[in-house]
Amino acid sequence: MLNGKDIIGSPLPVSVQPGDFFADTSVATGVGLRRAQAGVQASFSIQSKDAGGNDKVQDDAMFNVTLTLVERPLAPFGIKMFRTNATNEVVVTGTQSFIEEGQYLIQYTCFEAGQYDLMIKDFHGNSIAGSPFSVHVAPGQLSGTQSIMTGDGILKGIAGHISPVLVFPRTILRYRLVSVESESIDTELLRCLSVP
Repeated sequence: MLNGKDIIGSPLPVSVQPGDFFADTSVATGVGLRRAQAGVQASFSIQSKDAGGNDKVQDDAMFNVTLTLVERPLAPFGIKMFRTNATNEVVVTGTQSFIEEGQYLIQYTCFEAGQYDLMIKDFHGNSIAGSPFSVHVAPGQLSGTQSIMTGDGILKGIAGHISPVLVFPRTILRYRLVSVESESIDTELLRCLSVP
């Protein structure tokens, strides 16, 4: 307007584009932010935004996604947890792929059950909104056909005496979870752990 009157062509069309990527206002959604199953790929999505909270449309964001195991599940009585990780530190890294309109698909696979802290940061170390998230990773599905049983009790026994066996239940993906000693666990629980 000039002196209270519209100038020629007014109002003029103005196109406002989103600003630079800003981690603090970017948001993540999806089931993989809260739960997953050991040995099964989980996922969630991130909508990148600018400082004003406007959705980005271009592929110009890079994310550093890590899950750190902070609490292992307690084993039932008579079960010894089997660990291959000598340091007891479990860190999982997620992968990123651009979908469209500033959205990214994040995928990860945890191979050990427990409670994880899920950190999502940009490559300058700034966290996105809501990070860190708490993810519960449930044990993988047990499979009797993939499990292994050893010990004298599988070959011979004496009536009225316990014949020791050692069972290594495995998931359907053949990941060993726990060892079970027949002398220290009831047969009903043993049956539940070793049935496919």
